[in-house]
Amino acid sequence: MAAICGASWLGYGALARQTLAPLFTARLIAQTFILLLLALLVQIPTMAAYVLATHALAPQTKVDDLLAASTIVMFAASIPISFAGWGVREMSAIAALGAVGVAVNDAFAAAIVIGAGSILAMTFLLAVGGAAQGGKHSDEKALEAAIPTRDYAQALAWCLPIAAAVSVLFQIYVPIGTGLLNVNLADPIALLAGSLFLLQAITTRTLPRWRVGGVNIAAVAATVMLGASLLIGASRFGLTDWALINRFVGWFVLLAFAATGALITTVAGRKGLRVMLLSYVGAALGVAVIEIVLVAISELTNELPQLVEPGNIEAFALNRNFFAFQLLMAACVGIVLIESQRLRIVTLALLMAALWYSGSRSGWLAFLTTMVAAISTRHASIKEIAFGLAGAAACIGAIAAIAALNSSPGAQLGAISGPELLPSSGSTAERLLSMTRGWEMFLDHPIFGAGLGAFRNLNIRTGDSVIPLLIHSTPLWLMAELGLIGLIVFAAPGLTILITQFRLARTEPMAAIAFLCIVSFAVMGGPAEMIYQRTFWLIIGATLAVPALATSES
Repeated sequence: MAAICGASWLGYGALARQTLAPLFTARLIAQTFILLLLALLVQIPTMAAYVLATHALAPQTKVDDLLAASTIVMFAASIPISFAGWGVREMSAIAALGAVGVAVNDAFAAAIVIGAGSILAMTFLLAVGGAAQGGKHSDEKALEAAIPTRDYAQALAWCLPIAAAVSVLFQIYVPIGTGLLNVNLADPIALLAGSLFLLQAITTRTLPRWRVGGVNIAAVAATVMLGASLLIGASRFGLTDWALINRFVGWFVLLAFAATGALITTVAGRKGLRVMLLSYVGAALGVAVIEIVLVAISELTNELPQLVEPGNIEAFALNRNFFAFQLLMAACVGIVLIESQRLRIVTLALLMAALWYSGSRSGWLAFLTTMVAAISTRHASIKEIAFGLAGAAACIGAIAAIAALNSSPGAQLGAISGPELLPSSGSTAERLLSMTRGWEMFLDHPIFGAGLGAFRNLNIRTGDSVIPLLIHSTPLWLMAELGLIGLIVFAAPGLTILITQFRLARTEPMAAIAFLCIVSFAVMGGPAEMIYQRTFWLIIGATLAVPALATSES
């Protein structure tokens, strides 16, 4: 709710009021109520069918557990990434129903029964509907023709990217077979928006246009490289879920995020792009405020357990480095697009305070580098950054001071001691181990790499971690698994964009945002693996989309 309110306040609020206020008529409200009732009439019998079919096959399972699990299966099957839910329904049924004790065979059989029943029901409804359509009178058809139509495609081109900009901050991990699948709440939105962007290109028979030439070729080359690396890995150690789903399929999700950002730019121009980007900044500020409040409550209340760990807050990114990167992306956009100097300072103060409590050392380094880059492009001043730093210090100091007054002598307070400035011996050893083994893998396979998922397949574990170790460096990961060829395929377009957008950054705000985002990505990507951060691809796709930005100010 904080993210939605922040996005509305800073981004889409005024536009939404202007656009939607005339549409909220009594007729619309009545139609919405009827649609909700119809939705219930569809969903309740569907859930009953799941429960009855599964309970007949697994009578030992509790009905309330079946109700909960079937909700997950119904939601997964409704996501528009399959044909009528086939495949997704069966996989989600095995996972969700299996979690409540239903055997794999029984869960699969129940899903097949539901799928077949759905096809039969739809066939019957289409037959009845076709007969009814043929019997319509000419006056009814004339009345329908007289009803004004709305451009729903354009409405989606506005709504989907804005929704993705807010939802991209929220991450979950879903267990699959041998590991965890990294899922973002914006993934279904991005897949739908990316499909719409692709459909527009197919309909107009034109390739997407970008601010920098060769982007389409670079995307194809990277996809081919990942596909080849997947085959190399499969031939050497077999096909793994991590390589296939997280890395290869995940790459298409990243392309969908880039297309989502480009969608609003190509349809709505600079105005739409500005609304989407400011919505992201507002949402990030909402999450940052919540985290700071939770830190304050944790430090000020001695009787209750800590809600968060000061110096290691992760928000909904579920990783402090990833959360720091989300804050960095918000800073890159905010210092360029927020017009009010006072609001820019407040934004920087809140983002820096949240960044402090994240404890991400690579995040601090990237933030410092990004601010220097912003000063060089004349989109930020030393005075503004200094005031923002003072505001963040005041916020942190106030929480620490009040916590000290409420604490017993000798108590350890995270708000006072702050995050660890130097990495622990365990963290250093883990990072060095990943880099050393990654470098060794590169030396063994220098040209095309060891194959997608090769390092994860080593199954290196450190300490009490149940998750295999990953390479803590984006370029080193590319070198180890994709080789020098893969590094060049990914790095060359990034370097080209960095140079070209730096030349335009002083006069073109969107070029400045693209430049600052790549600077942040490059710095954080050195000691951490950041290439699969969806926020980066959403913003880069939006700022690089050419037509409206290159030719007009509309």
